[in-house]
Order: sequence, then C-alpha cells, then structure tokens
Amino acid sequence: MARSLLRRLASLARPAPLVLLQQGTSGLHPASLAALAVAAQLSNHGQVTALCAAADTQPLVAAARAAGVSSVLTAQHAVFASSLSTPLAALLATLLAPPSPYSHLLASHTALGREVAFRVAGLLGVTPLSGVQGVAADGALTRGVFAGSLLATLRCVGPPPYVLTVAPAAAHAPPPASEQWSVTPVAEHALAAAIAAAATCRTRALPPPAATAGSPAARQAAALTAAASVVCGGRGVRDAAAVAQLAELAALLPRGAVGGTRVVCDAGLLPYEVQVGQSGHILRPKLYLGVGVSGAIQHLAGLRGAGTVVSINKDASAALSGAADVVWVADAAAAVPALIDALKR
Repeated sequence: MARSLLRRLASLARPAPLVLLQQGTSGLHPASLAALAVAAQLSNHGQVTALCAAADTQPLVAAARAAGVSSVLTAQHAVFASSLSTPLAALLATLLAPPSPYSHLLASHTALGREVAFRVAGLLGVTPLSGVQGVAADGALTRGVFAGSLLATLRCVGPPPYVLTVAPAAAHAPPPASEQWSVTPVAEHALAAAIAAAATCRTRALPPPAATAGSPAARQAAALTAAASVVCGGRGVRDAAAVAQLAELAALLPRGAVGGTRVVCDAGLLPYEVQVGQSGHILRPKLYLGVGVSGAIQHLAGLRGAGTVVSINKDASAALSGAADVVWVADAAAAVPALIDALKR
C-alpha cells in the first residue's frame, strides 16, 4: 500500500504528457485514441492528462473517461465552439509555458491537430515533430518516412516541453482504466489567454454550406473514419455497378465502410472524401479488404495500421499482395459477388 502510494506521488511529481482530445462521430476521434496510446508509452503507463476544450465539455469528458483517461483538464467557453486553432493554441501555450507540469503536448495528426500543434510550437519557440507513430524501448520516437515505407527514429533534445502530432496508425491499446479519476478546470489565466486570442483573431469560422454539411460524401467519410472493416476499391473496380457491390459487401461486415484509391476517385466512381492513402485517409481498421487494388506506395501509407489486410486481385504480383495477410488471386467481378453470397448464408 505504502509503495503504491509512493509510486503514485512520484509519478505526479514528474512532468506528464498532455493530450489534446478531439470529439469524433461517436466518442473520441480515433486519432485522439492514437495520441493517448503514445502518451501512455511516453509516461511508461504513468500519469497522462487530457485536455477537453469545447463550448460544452461534458460529451468530451465522458468520452475521455470511457477511453480510460484518469486525469482531465477542462476548458469550457464559447470560443472553442468553432474549429479555429487560435484560442486553442493560446490556451495550450499558456499551460505549457515553463515552469509547467507537462513534458509533452500530443495532438492528433488531423488538420486541426496539426494546425494547433504548429501554432503552439511557434508561440513557445520550439520545433514540433509531426506524424509520430510510436515510442521505442529506449524512449526514442518513431515515425514513417517515404510514405510510411521506412521508420525513422528520433529523439527530443533540450528542455521540455516537446510538441508532437501523432499519426492515426500509431494507435495500440488505450490507457488502462484507472480507479483514480479527476476533472479539473484550467487555470483562469490560461482560459483568459484563449479568450483574448479569440478576440484579436482576424479569422472567423463559417458554417459549412447547407448543401455539403450532411451530404452523402460527408456521411461516407465519417463512416470510413470510424469503420472497423474497410472495403477499398482500386483500378479493378470499373463502374458504378461494381462500386454498388462493394457497398453491399461492406454492409455485411462489422462496422463496414467503403473507401477508394486515387484512381477510383479520379474516375468519379467514389468521392474524394473517401480516398485512402497518403493524400487521403490514414486508417487502422481491424479488417482492410482491397478489391482490385494494385498497392501503390502512396496508398499503402493509408493502411499501415490495419489489423488484417486482404488482397483480391487477378494479378498475383500486385504490390498489395506483398503487404497482405491473405491473398486471393481472382477477378474482382467474380470474387465480390461470391463473398456476398457466402456472407448472406
């Protein structure tokens, strides 16, 4: 009992990672789960603090608790209602300014996460490190280079704080649930800094056009981000009828969604919102099913974190086959209907 208490006090005395959380369609954004996992590795599964900043923090706090976070900072104010990075950056820079109890800032490698992290790094005068994928045994950080085909090992030098963005493919297990649970409002001067930054910011967030806010493409993109099973169409998917078959197959799989390669999106068969790869979504589903996908290096960068990769391609030498766990050499036009029939039985 005494030893566990001493370990707890020692962990609280050490600078701890601070994770900026983002809300997803249901619970935390998957990229925030990745950031929490890397933060747990950095702290050697010790203290990790998460920041929930929103106009209403209750949903985000509940999602953080469900994800196993034991220490939460809240910043509740109307300035966080939009996706502007200025107030968030001012808040975080104030929290991280030395002397600070936080050793690292970890943000998800999303459009908002990158913008916030880079702004915070500029305000603090430090160099950010983007796209972190994990922590090596000696504490060094790893990230993908050359579209994820190689891993680079990097080490933070100099005094903290260190500012990182975490790639979605980095997610492993979330922090373990803890009996210790605390929710603390941020210091008043930190919230005041965010409000002041918002007041002087020349950028204003506009509501999304009514035509696109709830468009089918937007709904498809949201489903793809949260999918456990992804059916991805490549060059072997030649027409709208084939795309419809992919959607039918995805509907039969657990939390299934349809994605596409750049070639399919360029052809107009699928919207760019569901493109998978270096210039599209970087996913980590439990199951990735590539149908007629050749496997260009830019596309493979989008599925590095997938659990099981299945390739269906009539070309046995396709690059995706080399990265797949299961390879089915078959024409997509015949294989997909066969799979659908088998799953319906």
